[in-house]
Amino acid sequence: MHDPRSALVNSSPDAIPIAEGPAGLSPPRPLAHASVLFAEPLPGLAEAPGAWLLSLGLAELGFTVEVGQGVRLTNGRHTVRVFRGNGPLPREGLDLRQFPNLPREGCYLTLASGISSRQGEEQPMRGGARPDPWAEDGVMRVFSLLVSRLALNGTAVVLHQAGSLVKDARIFARLLRELAHPDYRPFRAWVDLSRRRGSRYLQLRGLESFGLPDLQLAPEEWDTWETSRGREALYFAAYRMVRENRPLSADEVLEVPLGVQPGSWPEPFGGDTMSYRVRAGEPSSLMLERLSDAAEPFTRWARASAPGKPFSSSVGVNTYQALFRHALEGALPGDTIAHVAPPASQALPPHEVLVRTRLGQSGFTVVTNGFGWVPQASGKRDSGAAHVELAAWMDSHSPERALALSALGTLMQSNEGSQSAWAPGDIAVVSDPLLGLRHFVIAQGPAVPLPPGSPVNLFWVIPLLAAEFEMVRRAGPLHWANQLLKDPSRRTELVQRWSLGAN
Repeated sequence: MHDPRSALVNSSPDAIPIAEGPAGLSPPRPLAHASVLFAEPLPGLAEAPGAWLLSLGLAELGFTVEVGQGVRLTNGRHTVRVFRGNGPLPREGLDLRQFPNLPREGCYLTLASGISSRQGEEQPMRGGARPDPWAEDGVMRVFSLLVSRLALNGTAVVLHQAGSLVKDARIFARLLRELAHPDYRPFRAWVDLSRRRGSRYLQLRGLESFGLPDLQLAPEEWDTWETSRGREALYFAAYRMVRENRPLSADEVLEVPLGVQPGSWPEPFGGDTMSYRVRAGEPSSLMLERLSDAAEPFTRWARASAPGKPFSSSVGVNTYQALFRHALEGALPGDTIAHVAPPASQALPPHEVLVRTRLGQSGFTVVTNGFGWVPQASGKRDSGAAHVELAAWMDSHSPERALALSALGTLMQSNEGSQSAWAPGDIAVVSDPLLGLRHFVIAQGPAVPLPPGSPVNLFWVIPLLAAEFEMVRRAGPLHWANQLLKDPSRRTELVQRWSLGAN
């Protein structure tokens, strides 16, 4: 059996050098620089740091430990320096937005890997190519493997090049869990997007960890539409730089799809775009400047949804979804906490399911987003049945519940040869049970305005047991649904109905 201690190059008991804090690292600056905080002092770390580090399974990740004048972890051609901090990391300068209740730790380890290039210079490899930090043996992939393994034993991770942002260690480790796949580049785990203090700029910091410039953008208006587009542009620009392993060039024009959410995997992007020009910014940063008219998406929707005209494909589904998400903030106040993307169907518009909290109320609102892009077959605009999305009020949420609502939206949009569109008061019946349920009452929800175009109407979906079907049909489905929706004393019954099929 392989003994992980066999990877120990030098078992000298020299202690890990005590860090003076992040500012104590002398030039040249590390390319990647993070601290892992631990709840308690680490037993045996000071006396036998190599043995303690290897006990975490670092040898399985390809690391060897060198102990001498300091501690170095080596993996291939990359070396990570390790600094030990006694007691808590100084709180001054830490960004605690994502971890406001950070407990006092017993000690911390600061890790530094690689050497950053000087301003305006790059570090060429043999043949003149720029080293790819996210290659299979790249410095950022190696460093991420190490920090994620340490984070499994820690309480928090501090990202010093992202403004000393503090993240929960378990959440951070989950963001890096697919590192074994060569296409996985979790750049978003290492960066932070925030409003620059005392200025009108949004800034995306932390890209310096990859040898890339940070990014800035100044929204023309500080409203939710403009800032959402700005965030998308910054993340899309970062995605492009990470995927192409190059800084963007001054005067380069980026076509940023509306609603884009670039992540760790390579993706094909399409749909309507907004244009941004890259400008040289402050040292080690680039500025994005919007070129497109901010009102253009609204105008596209107005043309496509104009009453009396056939639906126009001149508006992309991504534009519709961005407009609907924006307008939903006013119609159903709360925060979107999850997106579920069902498998695409060639017969239907792409769609997503949003999970939202309810401002001042319990439960969650689960809403489809995409079906309303195409009018319902036979849906009359003056009846509010043309552009429709489905919504449900639930006591809890899960991917299975989101996919059940997606399946009902698919049934609504396909309409299975019916001559009439879905409308409030209908009872939808599915042939294959969804979450153990086959009957669903459709009730009128709020209208979501998308001016200057047509509004989108929300239909509440309320599960119905088979034993209730005849009683509700006789009483009138719409009357029965409205009693549930409007009577506060029955709210618990309403939100728990999505669990009926499990009983």
